[in-house]
Amino acid sequence: PFLVSGFFLIAPFLGIGFSQISRYLEKREPLNACNPVDALKSNHAHIAMITGGLFMILQLWIASNFVLFSLLYEGLSPPLDNFFNDVFMSEKGRLFMMASIVVGAFFAVCAFMISAITVPMLIDRKIDGFTAIRFSIKSVLENIPAMMIWAFLIVLIVGLGLLTFYIGLIVALPLIGHGSWHAYRALVPSN
Repeated sequence: PFLVSGFFLIAPFLGIGFSQISRYLEKREPLNACNPVDALKSNHAHIAMITGGLFMILQLWIASNFVLFSLLYEGLSPPLDNFFNDVFMSEKGRLFMMASIVVGAFFAVCAFMISAITVPMLIDRKIDGFTAIRFSIKSVLENIPAMMIWAFLIVLIVGLGLLTFYIGLIVALPLIGHGSWHAYRALVPSN
């Protein structure tokens, strides 16, 4: 569960190549000249900063789950002979799952707000990461209904990709990557 949920937090980094392809398509440039590595090189320090920030959010979320688990259970973990019942079927287990969902939702909202349009913006423009984050947060707050739908669609599409034993990600990742570019372009017009 940590790795699957963590995937959603670091996924904007994985969409860099698809944003680069969308950028080339928008400019009507030939795709044979499109290299996703060039997108990383264009603003590598700030893309690395954003990616590092998303990894930090992932680590904070994992650490918070360990803290929640340790607050609810005595010792290192429940005994293995009754682990499933103690963790998933008990009152403590339900409380842990609810608390974990609330904490996870908080971190997911933070990650979405700082990264909704940040990566495409860093590929498209020579700006710093903090400016891109400010634009992203402002765009989310000014377009809450549309951005909530976009966040829901991301979770739904990637979730379906994960449910198909990761095979569906072959379709989901390009779809989300290209969609993120178009969301960015709709929120931040070209120069």
